[in-house]
Amino acid sequence: MRDKLPIGQFIAEKLSLSQNELSKLLNMQEYMNEKIGEIALLKRLINKKELEKTLLFQKKQGISFGVAAMYLGYLKNIQVKYLLDVQAQNKCRLGELLIEQGTVSTDKFNEILDDYYRQNKIQITIICFIKSFLFKDIKQSLKEDHYHFVHCSSKIKMESLIKEHEPQLILVDQELKKAEKISTKTKGSIPSKNIKVAYLTTGNQELKSLTGYECGIDYFLPIPFNKKHLLNILIDTEF
Repeated sequence: MRDKLPIGQFIAEKLSLSQNELSKLLNMQEYMNEKIGEIALLKRLINKKELEKTLLFQKKQGISFGVAAMYLGYLKNIQVKYLLDVQAQNKCRLGELLIEQGTVSTDKFNEILDDYYRQNKIQITIICFIKSFLFKDIKQSLKEDHYHFVHCSSKIKMESLIKEHEPQLILVDQELKKAEKISTKTKGSIPSKNIKVAYLTTGNQELKSLTGYECGIDYFLPIPFNKKHLLNILIDTEF
């Protein structure tokens, strides 16, 4: 029996892409992805002078940007986690490039993804402890063939729903302290399960909520809801 192919290799085979064509696309993908330093500057967590000093120190020491910025005292650990989170959610994916270049239509690409999910029997369970209108938006934006949605209306029911459905992802939009308690309790009570927690937050709350990372929140998902951000979180969860 053939082992499960990485999704990128599966797409390449379905579109008869050569190894050279795939390498070029992956290089382009890497080039288009935002760098941590660029995001830090955009979010005003560092200034240009600090960015230049960090990049120089990073190159000299052969370490990551985040480690360099923390060593120099420009960023805190939770700020680096936040930057990595933003980078992951905005990541340019192979499918985007293929569609933009006209290599494949959106419908054809979705067929390929459906085939991959079906062959590998992939289905992600998402427990949503969020407002009804957000739950409806998220559910409508994703194919239910691959995602099993469970709406939770009460924190009291959360633990039993987790045990019953064994989710890969939990979405929470309650106040931060409640979200932190849910995350801490979930990961403490079911340590063998690799459950991710995403906290939905408005832009003006985002930078004020970073302590959530220390309580086990994995992602801060901005509102208004952006399908690309959620899909990139799900890709991290799935693969």
